[in-house]
Amino acid sequence: MITTFPEVVAVGTLALDTVETPSAREVDVPGGSALYFAAAARFFAPVSVVGVAGEDYPMEVLTRMESEGVDASGVRVVPGESFRWHVRYGASLGSRKTLATNRGVAVREAPVLADHHRNSRFLFLGSTHPRIQRAVLDQAGSPRHVIVDTMTHWIHDERDELEDVLVRADIVLVNEEEAMALGGTGDAVGAALGLAGRLEDERGSGEVVVVVKRGRHGALAVRRGAVHAVRAVADVVAVDPTGAGDAFAGGFVGALARHGWDVGNAMAHGSATASFALESFSVEALQRATAVRVGERAGRVGG
Repeated sequence: MITTFPEVVAVGTLALDTVETPSAREVDVPGGSALYFAAAARFFAPVSVVGVAGEDYPMEVLTRMESEGVDASGVRVVPGESFRWHVRYGASLGSRKTLATNRGVAVREAPVLADHHRNSRFLFLGSTHPRIQRAVLDQAGSPRHVIVDTMTHWIHDERDELEDVLVRADIVLVNEEEAMALGGTGDAVGAALGLAGRLEDERGSGEVVVVVKRGRHGALAVRRGAVHAVRAVADVVAVDPTGAGDAFAGGFVGALARHGWDVGNAMAHGSATASFALESFSVEALQRATAVRVGERAGRVGG
């Protein structure tokens, strides 16, 4: 049962993905930042999912996880189509090309937080329009820790609105390209340090942790000027990289909720949950995983 002050609230997209890889093609498989995050974070803490889905979204993919601590009561199903994304990955899954996007209800309808979703310990804002992220923050009461993810599209096209959200974040999650776009330098470490310092100056109080997701090269985080790094899990047979970054975020935030403010440990668990996301289309491999197997992989990458 989710308490009045939930551990983790995840706000993000619920999407239907069409994914092409060199060896397979899957059409309209369940995806979205909120789904991948919840599937990963549930190993560590109860998760309340808040989002908007179209009538075509298979809600059973979320309700199957209710017995494992995922509360989907905050998902509002509205008339219209869910967010759809069609992507093609290149050889070795090292590059991708977006073939089509239909945002559907994802950017037209802002999620609504119920009373029991406010004042959470951890509020995760997945990579949707900054206007929606800000609208959620304005409803959220006083969450103890705010975690913001974004994507290159919003950095380039909605920079001012995004900056208004980032300055309210305690943890910022980016990939290398996004870090350099926001940090203004040509290397991930320098960009993360610059971004963290700038946001701390703008906030005026409190620290900001910047986590850079580096795919097959693992992840790094800067906190109080120090750099922490973890490797990616080796010997994983990658099937589909879609959602791996959101699964990293779920493992990272879930581990903070479970084990305390140990950034290195949280990154190791994020690396572990991301590795499971790679092993199947959609969240099938994450749903088959166990907390024991996640812990074993986290131990292999350090932190």
